Amino acid sequence: AALAAELGAHVYVDTAAESSAAALQRIGGADVILATAPQSEVIAGLVGGLRPRGTLMLVAASAEPMQVNPLAFLSGKKIHGWPSGSAIDCEDAMNFSVLTGVRPKVEVFPLAQANEAFGVMITNKARFRVVLTP
Repeated sequence: AALAAELGAHVYVDTAAESSAAALQRIGGADVILATAPQSEVIAGLVGGLRPRGTLMLVAASAEPMQVNPLAFLSGKKIHGWPSGSAIDCEDAMNFSVLTGVRPKVEVFPLAQANEAFGVMITNKARFRVVLTP
């Protein structure tokens, strides 16, 4: 919760204590959810947190199938995907960061610990972006 607040969150949801969909509906539901973690089960659980006509935007996805109740779409909810990472997307993100003062959180490893850094990253134990320094 403290890290979420430090990063600018207005609301923190502890998904170990309650479902993300229930927490989002308690505060009125979400117009847009940006799914950045490639976990199909977690992403599918977010659909219930959308308001009617809300959009779930996927910018990361797992190869695992995602099960979503088709009744959700009768209220106009949508799921979209966006293959982010193009040069113009990166330029837009950088311009937005400069404009709004956004700065990255990184875990820095010396180049001599590249194997350790890779291990942290590949086992999904990195809290932030892993960066090597010479």
